[in-house]
Amino acid sequence: MKRILKWAAIVIGILVVGGFFAFLYFIPPFTLAPPEAFSGPELAAAPRTGDIADAKERLIAEHGRYLVVTRGCTGCHTPSLPNGAPNDERYLAGGNKLVARGEGTVHTRNLTPDMETGLGARSREEIMTRLRTGQFQDGRLLIGRAMPWPIFSNLTDEDRYAIATYLKHLKPIRASIPDLSTKWEIADTAAAEAFIGGDFARR
Repeated sequence: MKRILKWAAIVIGILVVGGFFAFLYFIPPFTLAPPEAFSGPELAAAPRTGDIADAKERLIAEHGRYLVVTRGCTGCHTPSLPNGAPNDERYLAGGNKLVARGEGTVHTRNLTPDMETGLGARSREEIMTRLRTGQFQDGRLLIGRAMPWPIFSNLTDEDRYAIATYLKHLKPIRASIPDLSTKWEIADTAAAEAFIGGDFARR
């Protein structure tokens, strides 16, 4: 009887191991999908620059578009739909919320050139200064965990100018974003921070 149980266990073990390797074998490897299948949707969401009449300006803005896409700006500054997907119709209009222990609640800013709620009233030089120093006009320093400006500070001035140029050519979207709040609103008291997608109504 013991011999039968022993052989049954061996057979079952072989079947389990064989089934596991068969499962791995039939999973389509990621290499079967071109890289564009993963990066393509984010690139496609970024508005193109073909309607810029000046060829030099268009070339600079296109470089800025490349930097905005590859630096992951949309992950924070494009608001999320209820299902968690980015709301590409409100590209870079801001509104996602980051709550950080000891620092408060930050809502990502509207980077479109809307005159009242976005960057429309800001010069390219002012935008470049934010990317280089992380400082607001009043001297406040951007929270590095909310906005990784130390990374952007290492870009060249040409790169920062290209980003500012591209942002200036986006479609203006009216999106009123709440200012920094010192209130800490994380429900889980053990959490250090929480990122919450959100979209704010136009007004």
